[in-house]
Amino acid sequence: MYQITCDDEILYDVRLENRVVLSPVLDLETGKNGTLSFKIPTQNDLYNFVEQKKSIIKVFQVDKINEKTIRRELFRGTAYSITIDFYNRKQVECEGELSFFNDSIIRPYSFQGDVEDLFKQYINKHNTQVDNKKQFKVRRCTVTDSNNYITRANINYPNTKEEMNNKLIDILGGHFETGQNEDATRYIDYLAEYENISNQIIEFGKNELNITQHIKTENVATRIIPLRKKRRKNR
Repeated sequence: MYQITCDDEILYDVRLENRVVLSPVLDLETGKNGTLSFKIPTQNDLYNFVEQKKSIIKVFQVDKINEKTIRRELFRGTAYSITIDFYNRKQVECEGELSFFNDSIIRPYSFQGDVEDLFKQYINKHNTQVDNKKQFKVRRCTVTDSNNYITRANINYPNTKEEMNNKLIDILGGHFETGQNEDATRYIDYLAEYENISNQIIEFGKNELNITQHIKTENVATRIIPLRKKRRKNR
């Protein structure tokens, strides 16, 4: 079973008639923002509760093991778009918490040192510009440089997400992962390898329920005209 919460209030639970959403779709990818979309009908008690770019939206997988209820967080983020259709249903589009780094900027700087120190510098600068719900604590950094010494600089004002991608991932590789510590603080890791790998075989109709194929034609030529290179006359 799944639950969706908004600022820790239950927004969706199939067992509650007054906490229903329509067409929920969760899209997750390691190291990416992740997205969540759903529609809130007017009969939901939290119809007017979701605040754009402010409310924290979470998705939980809820299991019962040995008479004990286990809630595992699958998604955490905010709503970036809320629209209302003809039937007054609210269409809510959410982005995962890595998108929080789009809300802060990196001022001009020059850095020399190791990878972990630069990573911590970016996170600390971000934390000074956002509220507590969008702050993170660095937990681990397993990405290294062969010389254990890097130099980075920027005279512009990029957002933190853009700068971390450009100055860390695009050059050194790795990916970011977020989660919650035992003391309820949010953490962020910068990891060189993917640590949670599933050995499950994907079979259509069993654990793969849908597939979409995209065929793009941007680079398809409908007509080709060959031209011979002009010869240069000798004088």
